[in-house]
Amino acid sequence: MDRERRKVQLFTANQVAEVRSFLVQKTSEPTPQPDSCMIRDLVRAVLPELMKLRENGYSLNMLIRVLEEKGVRITATSLSRYMAAFSKPKEEMQVRGPRRERSLPSSSTPQTRGQFAMRADVAL
Repeated sequence: MDRERRKVQLFTANQVAEVRSFLVQKTSEPTPQPDSCMIRDLVRAVLPELMKLRENGYSLNMLIRVLEEKGVRITATSLSRYMAAFSKPKEEMQVRGPRRERSLPSSSTPQTRGQFAMRADVAL
């Protein structure tokens, strides 16, 4: 079987046309849905309904209890963050939080890391 895959494959014009028409047919079909998803994907899928409930006066804790009725366990912090992130336009969504600036040690004093002593460059 492995050797069959490694052989160079040649295709006729009819085979190319068949593959093309098959792919065109696939593009008109709805995208298959996965059998399972992560909590993040679930929140994204039901976000419009969650936002509508928030507008109607539901608190985060009330939403959590509603989700728990259907077996969905999520913390208030996670739900709040997902809802905030998914309600923003994609351009505004930030993958990571802003980096904290670290103070750099002075280059005039030698720094030790393990057994190696780093020293500032000497002017020539």
